[in-house]
Amino acid sequence: MTARIAIGFGATSWARVEDVVRLIEATLAAHPSLARDPSSSHPSRAVIATLDRRAALARKVGDALHYAVVTFDAAVLAGIAVGVTASPRALASVGSASVAEAAALAALGTHGRLVAGRTTGRNCTCAIARMA
Repeated sequence: MTARIAIGFGATSWARVEDVVRLIEATLAAHPSLARDPSSSHPSRAVIATLDRRAALARKVGDALHYAVVTFDAAVLAGIAVGVTASPRALASVGSASVAEAAALAALGTHGRLVAGRTTGRNCTCAIARMA
């Protein structure tokens, strides 16, 4: 199954699984058109994407939400043009102005487009991209 939706997240080292899951669920709830299954608020063909430094956290988030996980190194994320939001902290530490947006777009390749710009939660951020 090919992912049609990519849920990117960025997180501090203090972020907990619950923090990220809560933010993803809230972001998905704010964009109900992304859900294909009417009995669920979650898209059926989605993937979680983030920075490789957060792979352990991403696996736990993926397990909690029943999604596959992909990670990218900082150089890949730094090469993804994001323009919706910008975080000076992320830019300084990773080289990307938004880890969440860059990861979501990187997961879908050249056919992805951002449908939900970076939103912030407790120690984490989230963005959603969809196949164009």
